[in-house]
Amino acid sequence: MTLPTFLLIGPSRSGTTSLYYYLQQHPQVFMSRIKETNFFAYEGQDDPERFQIRTRAQYEALFDGARPGQAIGEASPIYLRSPVAPRRIREASPPRD
Repeated sequence: MTLPTFLLIGPSRSGTTSLYYYLQQHPQVFMSRIKETNFFAYEGQDDPERFQIRTRAQYEALFDGARPGQAIGEASPIYLRSPVAPRRIREASPPRD
């Protein structure tokens, strides 16, 4: 099971696309194959263009290919304004010591 170790979240038009592409070029960073997966904002909505990634298996598959030791990330600005994203992110995050 591979999940991101960081998320890029910010208001629209704040540079998340540029940062996504800059990080994608760094050898110690693996970015999801899709920018704006919107996975954590999805909760039963019927909008296939906005919510392409709906299952945990689909989400995890986006990070296949990440090498050990790489930082793993994804960028979805919608998380900033989603009422369900904070809860879903916390539920998916491993407990910290």
